[in-house]
Amino acid sequence: MGQREDELERTDGGMVVVKPKPKKGLASKAIDWLEWAFVKLMHDPNRPLHYLSGNFAPVDETPPLTDLPVKGHLPECLNGEFVRVGSNPKFAPVAGYH
Repeated sequence: MGQREDELERTDGGMVVVKPKPKKGLASKAIDWLEWAFVKLMHDPNRPLHYLSGNFAPVDETPPLTDLPVKGHLPECLNGEFVRVGSNPKFAPVAGYH
């Protein structure tokens, strides 16, 4: 879908591995550059990000702890880890947050 057959690489299992960075034409490169320039010009790194403050601010990672005191009981199905859903990105954003 949307890719030529020669851009796809097939493996023995019938899976199709898509190249993550296909060759781009001049128009695509120009649009990417305009988007990059627009983001860089509009983003002011000195402005505070009110939506990344208080309870929504990124938190520091803590190492796993063992033998924590538990008051009450934990359900049997709770046997993993809790990862906070929030503003701790895996990769740094291009020019801030939306």
